[in-house]
Amino acid sequence: GLAIAFLGTALVLGLESLGAISFDLGAFLGLIAGIFYAAYFLITQIGRKSLDVLSYFWVSGVTATAALFIFNLLFSQPMWGFTPKTYFNLLALGLISQGLGVLAINYVQGLLPATIVSTTLLGQPVMTALLAVSLLGEKLQPQQILGGAVVLLGVYIVHHSRTGDR
Repeated sequence: GLAIAFLGTALVLGLESLGAISFDLGAFLGLIAGIFYAAYFLITQIGRKSLDVLSYFWVSGVTATAALFIFNLLFSQPMWGFTPKTYFNLLALGLISQGLGVLAINYVQGLLPATIVSTTLLGQPVMTALLAVSLLGEKLQPQQILGGAVVLLGVYIVHHSRTGDR
């Protein structure tokens, strides 16, 4: 199932673009982000065994905030002096996208293993694309639609194999 989901991802990106992948700083940072995301899932799976979802959410949120604060200080990144609109947008992103999203993932990780949760999240870009079509009038190419369907098929297979109903 996971291999099929990755094939769908390749279809969405375009198979020809896979040959053009270069390992630059962006690719390196993406790889590092993926490693940290995987570690987060594994750590959350362990943490949720002993903490309820809200307690784990606050522990992980405070820890991440402290780490990002230190990172911003070390790399001299600006943290103040933005316009009120920018502060509002940052607050909305933090509360809605990050807050609700992370809370939902933390909740589910108390019920399901990290392998199921992480595979399911491969469907997130597919759902985002569908929302972009309906809300923003985006046009998807046939290859992207096929790739999205293959991703969802892979996610379905992973879930179906987990239940043992074949």
